[in-house]
Amino acid sequence: TMITRVAIIMGWAVVIIGSWVGGEMIAQLGHNVGVADGKEGLPLVNWSTKGGDLRVAHFFGLHGIQIIPLVGLWIQNKLGSTSRNSLIVTIAFAILYAALIGFTFYQAKQGIPLFKM
Repeated sequence: TMITRVAIIMGWAVVIIGSWVGGEMIAQLGHNVGVADGKEGLPLVNWSTKGGDLRVAHFFGLHGIQIIPLVGLWIQNKLGSTSRNSLIVTIAFAILYAALIGFTFYQAKQGIPLFKM
């Protein structure tokens, strides 16, 4: 359907943003900002709790191709596959998701961790 196509296209756009964040990590020769790489961090993902960590934005960016279409399908099932509102809500979600990536990237570049512990 149209909603699925739009969600996949927007997911790919977000993946490109996430890949660009990966390039930023390569350019600065590390993923942390304000602290040394390799220190203890959040359980499971090991994201820094002391300084900025570009892996947060990179993670959400790369998984946008999965998350945005899945949310689009869920919205489509709730609001209807031919509903104009389904398309609008899916696009709004994708824009907010991209804004989350932008925010976590900005936060990391300022040396601020996602969760300070």
